Amino acid sequence: MNQNNKNFIEKMFAAFHIPYHFLEFPCDSWEGIDLGLRQSLIGKKKADEFWQHFFSTRNEEKTIYQFVDLFEFAYYLMPVSEDGKRLVIGPLIYNIMTDENIIKLLEHYHLPPHLYTVVTAIYKKLTPISDAFPIIIQLITDTLCEENRCRIVYERDDDPGELVKLIDSRFEIPGLPLQSILQIEKRYRYETELIMAVTKANVEQAAEYYNKICACAFPQRLNDILRDRKDLFITLNTLLRKAAEQVGVHPIEIDAYSNQNIRRIEEITDPEQCHSFGLKMVYEYCRLIDSSSLLAYSLLIRRAITYIRTNLSADLSLHTLAKVLCVNSSYLSTLFKKETKMSLTEFVNRCRMFQAQQYLSGTDLPIKTIAQRCGISDINYFTRMFKRIVGVTPRAYRMHMPSHIPSMQNQT
Repeated sequence: MNQNNKNFIEKMFAAFHIPYHFLEFPCDSWEGIDLGLRQSLIGKKKADEFWQHFFSTRNEEKTIYQFVDLFEFAYYLMPVSEDGKRLVIGPLIYNIMTDENIIKLLEHYHLPPHLYTVVTAIYKKLTPISDAFPIIIQLITDTLCEENRCRIVYERDDDPGELVKLIDSRFEIPGLPLQSILQIEKRYRYETELIMAVTKANVEQAAEYYNKICACAFPQRLNDILRDRKDLFITLNTLLRKAAEQVGVHPIEIDAYSNQNIRRIEEITDPEQCHSFGLKMVYEYCRLIDSSSLLAYSLLIRRAITYIRTNLSADLSLHTLAKVLCVNSSYLSTLFKKETKMSLTEFVNRCRMFQAQQYLSGTDLPIKTIAQRCGISDINYFTRMFKRIVGVTPRAYRMHMPSHIPSMQNQT
């Protein structure tokens, strides 16, 4: 391939943010081919062996290979000269991969859940290809093949067997291969039980299974122990977030808490801190589900509760809510008490006091500011209401914060 053609291809790829490599064989390093994915999963030696075999078995003349792997990454392999140089285009993705799609992909191929963080990191580096991509490929094909017609071979890897085997061999407990399998199976079982306990807001049972998971042997995937542990707890946060979504917690509340957890995980400076923070996450998600699940309510009451929880500093009188929801105030009042077993005013007050507890335990804000943020301008009225609902004054609560996680249901 002449320099003009190479310059044309490079400019085309740069304009559309398409990853590519010009390879000469033999190749010393294959890490950049898949942005380091396989090296992270199975180690550098095995990853190099994989790519060496991959390319050595796909070297027919006048042939373009299009390959899609287990992770939905697409690659194009094209000959560029008679001396064996080749152009590799990829990894490419055709669609945005959501957290849910990635988890389903791993479950479909029975891949370990701890791969979630590694795979997600690669996806975030890529942009889905544009509608112009087929035209770009045709232009490049015409440029490389010139007068010679090239045949195209399409391949797809749907067999995870060999990759899973390599992953298991890398992460197994040294000297105990059978024990490694049992540990993985046990951990999966405990994870399922943990999620079930969290969806039921069963704090004691959730804590029990969380501690059982932590007692399992976890392979260290990265050289940086702290980064390795942080990634595990980011994955845990994702699983707990999906559990909350399953039982009808509003996405606004889930997203706010989930994002807060990610920030706190990144602030951890010692691997030993991860365990206690993970337990706190489990408690907090149970609390969130306990107080926020809306599945038991009618659509109107769900809308009312969501509006209340997201506008605690606003006017939340019955008249205002009825106007916002476009319903009769008497009908709203009757239906709300029937479904929640308390008046709308009492529910608003308890939501505000619950929010106040979060501010008191998680911030250094002055009590007067907290009262205002909870929609109460009179500090004395706020203090009386807090003591009636919580049992102690705001100042006493802050000085002697309870070790348990406050629950809306426990306050009714």
